[in-house]
Amino acid sequence: MLDNDPDLEMILADMRQEFIESSEDRLDEVEEAISRLLSNKGKPEYEMLEIKRHVHSIKGMGGSFGFSSVTLWAHALEDYMETVKDIGVDQLWDVQLFVDRVRDILEHGADVDSRTVADAIKHLPLRGVTLERSGLKEGLSVLLLMPKGIQRKIVGRELTTFGFKVIIAETTMEAIDLGLTHRPDVIISSMLLDRMNGLELAGVFSAIAATAHHKCLVITASDESDIVGKDLPDNVQVVHKGVNFSRDLITFLTEQKLLSA
Repeated sequence: MLDNDPDLEMILADMRQEFIESSEDRLDEVEEAISRLLSNKGKPEYEMLEIKRHVHSIKGMGGSFGFSSVTLWAHALEDYMETVKDIGVDQLWDVQLFVDRVRDILEHGADVDSRTVADAIKHLPLRGVTLERSGLKEGLSVLLLMPKGIQRKIVGRELTTFGFKVIIAETTMEAIDLGLTHRPDVIISSMLLDRMNGLELAGVFSAIAATAHHKCLVITASDESDIVGKDLPDNVQVVHKGVNFSRDLITFLTEQKLLSA
């Protein structure tokens, strides 16, 4: 049987080792780019592009070689770089924190339980997130499911200014997977999604014991009065996106007792 084929096991072990070595090389490149940025050398746009390229490659390959924890850390780093407002000295040290966590896993050569990683990500001490509002409880996270673009970046950065760790999902299936892994305190999604709508997604999370009581906010562009303000579970709310979104977000977080009034 293939499961007991020593040649196959040797090939897989070789591929796994190649992944570890290539990823460590990529981390070296990331650290060199960080060093150049901290020394005011090189072009910031180019160096950041290189960092993102290497991180994305590591994220994409980790799960294929038995390092799902590496993928989780790399995913979290990508989310951080998208949602933080500026990349300065503090933010670069934060990037280094993520890099150190990935390198530690690779050097030990063993995967780490996903829930352990999710908890470490949630409580990672970041220097580069400047709180513009006070009253946020410590160690809170948000799962954000919106189409990639300027609107998602604005919402993500708005959440980061509150001090939330933001986890970004690209599809409904990824959102469910990340929700079960990270157990975020808040789930925010667009109404229009790829395989279901935002209210249906909130219903899925409500039907799963691990996420049944998580807060859900659904963002819609619709003006239909039967959508906004309809009878919903206490932990689910629908709001319009637009000029009043920031105010509505603060109201929602305050009502859910995640922010102080």
